[in-house]
Amino acid sequence: MSLVPASLHLPNCRSGSDGFYSLPPETFSELDAISAPVEYRNGETLMRQGDPSYSVKILCDGRAKISTASQDGKVLLLNIANAGAILGLVSAVRQIRYETTAEAYGRCVVNEIHDQDFLDFLFRHRNASWQVMQMLATENHDLLVNARRVALSGTVAGNVAKLLLDWGATVSDSLGKTHFNMVLTHQEIAEMVGTTRETVTRTLASFRQHGWIRVHGASVEILQQEKMKGISI
Repeated sequence: MSLVPASLHLPNCRSGSDGFYSLPPETFSELDAISAPVEYRNGETLMRQGDPSYSVKILCDGRAKISTASQDGKVLLLNIANAGAILGLVSAVRQIRYETTAEAYGRCVVNEIHDQDFLDFLFRHRNASWQVMQMLATENHDLLVNARRVALSGTVAGNVAKLLLDWGATVSDSLGKTHFNMVLTHQEIAEMVGTTRETVTRTLASFRQHGWIRVHGASVEILQQEKMKGISI
């Protein structure tokens, strides 16, 4: 972890989000003034579940893996956060310990803001508070979708199918084809659906053999959406 040059501070991260980075210039400048840019290398921990919350982290560049773990060490991968996400938001607002762990997924740059400074900023700026409400609503929706996928599907195949359908839901091209780049490893997919890497590998191989998906390198094309919907939630 290291401090990064001022050129990577908030003003140059506007493209990362349609939320905070669309604030009025004077509000954005005030947010920038209380932020400190920090760079994390791949695999480094941005925040750890159970640690006292001390700052929110606006993901300015790169991605982060968000996970939670049980007391016996079982890990559930919740999400891959992209640029524009605010990590530690719930903990800051509720003033509780971090509820999840965030790890750099490749190199990433965040702007860290002390919890109390962030809360004071929200108190002064209603437009920023509204953006936070929207982000919390989106986070709640995403967690509900993840919980539904893991808890309510009857089979691992249904879980994996639902995950692929969710990823492909917004990427159909002009010809109606659904394809996307799968950035997660089989182990990471297993952590998202609550199974083992070997089971995920077998499941994806079965989908290919049945002609439901086509895989070329990291590219995945869904060929039989109705078949996959039939086994998912």
